[in-house]
Amino acid sequence: APPRRMAANAPSNETMSTAHTALRIAVAAVFLLAALLALRDWLRGRDRRRGYVAAALGCLGLVTLNGPLGPLVGHRPIELSVVIVLLMASAAGLLLYRNSIVRLPLWGAAVATLGILGAIAAAFASGLPAAHGPTLAGSTPLQRSAADALIAVWCLAVVEPAYRLIRVASGLPRVQRSRLRSLGTGYAVVAAILVIGVIAAESADDPRVSLGLEALALCCSPLFVAGFTPPRGWRRRWRQAEQEDLTRATRELLLVSPDRATLARRALEWAVRLLGGAGGLVAGIEPELLAVQGMTEEEARVLRSDPRLRGAAAPVRVGPRGRQAVARTLPFGAGEGLLAVVSGTLSPPFGRDDVEWLDAYSTALTLALDRVHVAELSARTEAELRSARDLAEEASRAKSEFLSRMSHELRTPLTAMIGFAELLLLEELSDTQRHHVRTILKAGDHLLALINDILDIARIEEGRLALAPEPVAVAAIVSEVLDLVRPMAAEREVAVDAGGVGAELRVDADGQRLTQVLLNLVSNAVKYNRRGGRAEISAARRGEAVRISVRDSGPGLSADEVGRLFSPFERLSAAASGIEGTGLGLALSKSLLEAMGGRIGVDSSPGHGSTFWVELPAGAAAGAGEPRASPRRRPRVRDGDGTAPRSALLLYAEDRASSLRLVEGIVARRQGLHLITAKGGAAALELARSRRPDLILLDAHLPDMDGADLVARLAADPATAGIPVVAISADATTRQAERMLGAGAREYLTKPIRMGTLLSALDRHLGPAAPPAAPPARASGVTSPPAASPPGQAGPR
Repeated sequence: APPRRMAANAPSNETMSTAHTALRIAVAAVFLLAALLALRDWLRGRDRRRGYVAAALGCLGLVTLNGPLGPLVGHRPIELSVVIVLLMASAAGLLLYRNSIVRLPLWGAAVATLGILGAIAAAFASGLPAAHGPTLAGSTPLQRSAADALIAVWCLAVVEPAYRLIRVASGLPRVQRSRLRSLGTGYAVVAAILVIGVIAAESADDPRVSLGLEALALCCSPLFVAGFTPPRGWRRRWRQAEQEDLTRATRELLLVSPDRATLARRALEWAVRLLGGAGGLVAGIEPELLAVQGMTEEEARVLRSDPRLRGAAAPVRVGPRGRQAVARTLPFGAGEGLLAVVSGTLSPPFGRDDVEWLDAYSTALTLALDRVHVAELSARTEAELRSARDLAEEASRAKSEFLSRMSHELRTPLTAMIGFAELLLLEELSDTQRHHVRTILKAGDHLLALINDILDIARIEEGRLALAPEPVAVAAIVSEVLDLVRPMAAEREVAVDAGGVGAELRVDADGQRLTQVLLNLVSNAVKYNRRGGRAEISAARRGEAVRISVRDSGPGLSADEVGRLFSPFERLSAAASGIEGTGLGLALSKSLLEAMGGRIGVDSSPGHGSTFWVELPAGAAAGAGEPRASPRRRPRVRDGDGTAPRSALLLYAEDRASSLRLVEGIVARRQGLHLITAKGGAAALELARSRRPDLILLDAHLPDMDGADLVARLAADPATAGIPVVAISADATTRQAERMLGAGAREYLTKPIRMGTLLSALDRHLGPAAPPAAPPARASGVTSPPAASPPGQAGPR
């Protein structure tokens, strides 16, 4: 209000009045600008909370407009009435905004409502609008009291929400916190201006005080602008205070987050915090939602599917409430994701700078998500590989257990079949009977060869095949193979020639396994040859390897047959030829050669015969070390003229009656040998202590005691420690053989028990040259190839 008197040192009336008018116009303009910005912000989203603030600022702006317009219209009562209503309406709007953020208690809302309405009623009842001018010159004491009460109620109605807004802002993101603090501080300053103005008008009435208050009002007006549409520079400055935290968070996003869900949640929290939003989402490739904040998953899926968010260079309005949203796509290798932040009631309007900042942030987030995704895939793959490995190991164990059990269950009846057939051949039989027995024996040998081949293939696949590579003379191996196939070749009238094998050639191989392979190839060359045909064995040095070739004059093979030749159980046309075989011989030969570092192949064409060849690394010359001439042959069946040098007592522990009778029949072929039997481990232990036999034959699976435990107890007892033990079992696995030999058995024989094998073992352990406590021998029938069977037993191609 224009002062009634001036201080002695005050400027002139004209200058002071001009400055006062200019400041009033500036204050009114700034407050009206803040009101218009608030109104525009409300019109964009039609949000109820923003409407309250827009109404409060709009009313306050119109009140300030009364300053420059009042002198022009003469301060009529109607004008003062409107000012009073607008002033209190601005306080009511701020209270409603405060209540929408932090709800007022019922009594507080009632007190505020009664205070505002009571102040307005008191002002009108006292006739305050009819007072003479804004200085209230000539007003009554009642009117002055009503004016003071009006200002006091307005200040209280404004200061409490301003204080509450400042308190609430302390827990919000920096952008929202700065906005609310600006708004609350602005209202607090306006309230202080009014109080100071009233006090100054009553005491000093100095025009300079009035000018100072107008200037202060002008300075605080930007606080209202910052509360709604803060300029880009202000928002950048607000974010700058959290830039170090953002840098640390980005580093954490890129390096530390353990999984995509955690990474996305942390990234979204920072994005919402730095933009001052109310919520948002991080989405992976459709329809994956990695993180959601400030909305339900259903709302997030609707927002994610909004096409306006894809590549939008500016904020867009989304949802039924028209909230602002800024979003950037997250390009992944298999598709696109999305990062979106949505505004809330307390958020300032988003601008292009927010989009630009989110664009840079989304790039870092994409890199981090890709890194974590790769780590998750790696961990998932590693877990799947571990699971697959465990399953494979379990399957391998199950297969090994199955093969072991199958071998055991098949070998047990084969023991009776083959053993008694061999005993029958030593009796006086008619030609027909002898033919029948040989047929039984041939079928048993065929089944035994099949079992041995399957076990060998299983050992090779599992990497458990025991090989002993050493320099081996090729000529010696070929010579033994010729001895074995000569009867079959004579029967089929096939000439076998090995003149092409030099005596100086040596290969690095396991001699027993190489014999097994060549026996298979030469047997096939004889079996699948034409009657009166020819088979040739040759060997030659080829660089660092030696190639051994077996050529036949048979019908040959087509290219399709050659391609299927080395598959297990593949017999091609031989399946209908009547020639016996298992179809495992060539598959096993290939696996054995590869295990020894060699290879196998065939050159063949229909009508021109076939040439099978094997290549192995060349061995050292004879001077470099004395090679083994040939593998140890298995003993052949002897007649019953026994060669044991003295009478001996044998103890056989076995629970199967058929096996007991078989061993009794074999031992009976030797004069001077006496056999006692036991059907359990305890009985065998008692007989060994009381009778002190010269040799113990022991089945590895007794009903009351494990064979290895029985051997260990025999070795630990001084009364039986010197008695040699020969283990006999249908379990052909290396593991079982090693258990028995490790417990103290001298030898391990695999069922079916061949007569020659058993008699040879008796000779070794009962002969005078046998030491009383010889070290354990290696398992027979486990680490060596199958016993040489009659011609024609090798697996066919």
